Amino acid sequence: MIQLLLGLLAIIFIGFYSYYLFRKKLLSPTIISCISWGVFIFIYIIFYRYIAYEVSFKTINIIIGSIIFTLMGEFIARKIVFRKEKNIKKREKRKFYISTPKYWTYFICFMSIIIAIYRFYDLYKFSLTIGNNQGILGTLSSSRLAYAMGEYTGGNLFVSLLTIVSEIFCYSYIFILLNNFICFKTIERRNILPIVSYCLIVISFNNRTEYLKIGFAFIIVLLYFIYSYPNIFNIKKQILKKIVQIVFIIAVLFFVYGNLTREKAEDSKIINEIIAYSSASIVGLDQYLNNPWDNNPYFGFYTLKGTYDFFGIKHDSVAPHHLKFFSYGDGTYSSNIYTSLVLPIQDYGIIGMLISRMIISFTCTKIFNRTILEKISNKMFLLIIMSSLFGYMYINTPIADRFYGYLLSPDTLIKYTVYTYIVICFLLKYKLIIEEDTNLE
Repeated sequence: MIQLLLGLLAIIFIGFYSYYLFRKKLLSPTIISCISWGVFIFIYIIFYRYIAYEVSFKTINIIIGSIIFTLMGEFIARKIVFRKEKNIKKREKRKFYISTPKYWTYFICFMSIIIAIYRFYDLYKFSLTIGNNQGILGTLSSSRLAYAMGEYTGGNLFVSLLTIVSEIFCYSYIFILLNNFICFKTIERRNILPIVSYCLIVISFNNRTEYLKIGFAFIIVLLYFIYSYPNIFNIKKQILKKIVQIVFIIAVLFFVYGNLTREKAEDSKIINEIIAYSSASIVGLDQYLNNPWDNNPYFGFYTLKGTYDFFGIKHDSVAPHHLKFFSYGDGTYSSNIYTSLVLPIQDYGIIGMLISRMIISFTCTKIFNRTILEKISNKMFLLIIMSSLFGYMYINTPIADRFYGYLLSPDTLIKYTVYTYIVICFLLKYKLIIEEDTNLE
């Protein structure tokens, strides 16, 4: 227990130090990491008597080390200013009302709903083949494990592409919705539709963490307005209040959705959900460090799978889709999540993992900074989406490694760069109406 308390205090110290070191910038990979790790360790401490597992000092030191190297990467990124960054001026303090075409917005919503229906029906048909005897209502619970283990991928290529398009529209309309609300106190209900309809698609993913990505997009946009109008305290206070509300709503939905995907009633207790998701990954990291896996058959066995597949490089053995399960809490709980640190440690060693945290933090900080400085444009929409993805990756650091799935997979990189650029430039239709902002000047 003492090592957990000391680790929590160290993380809190690093978080506050980073906050003041980076001039109270909340949009910081270090601060996001500290909040994520801090919350998970705090919950671990609260429910320690149920978990009944002692975490070693080595594990806590590895966690703190990863945060320190994240801090180092962010520090370097904020100190090194590229020539192009020097030429970027902060956007003008005007109101930019973003008008969207009514019927095009309805079409986007209609398309997303059709995709959601198709994906859910396809998932339902799959669930029948693996023993679902509860009809439509049993679809999610019966297919949850099969989905997690990669036995079901969902939809064909065309449906996957349309799903990506819907996701990009969702993030774009989040910005449009909040921009008009914050600057003009106006909400056009139709701008909510592409967001809600994409959330329906996410249900078929059978993966709760996808909602974290959407939630962080809201937070990114709200922080964008805080830094766009830094001298307006009332706006800042109002936006921070909204952020707290969003975080609370996401947390509630996260666990409620988890209960819906559980088959047994006794497993659906909220207390078990909290314990399982807050403790499993930390226990997994500790067990891995105490009993390392066998050596990899080749370089990047776990984290470079997407790269090898993209270039058509074949190996005699491939990384398993799901990691080894372990038990804890006197056998009450079992899991196969190991935080975001185990896979890079397994592939590159502890030093390699720490260096990778610094490189990722450097890249993330540059994208965050550019997003805040960018004026409303197609490029800004692209940066908002990229920032949301990086924020999603950092929120997941205590749970699982999302970095390699996005940054080391050429397929995914193309998806979130080339596809996003095409959709924003050619399919996202909007019009900027500029007015003088007497309230925000």
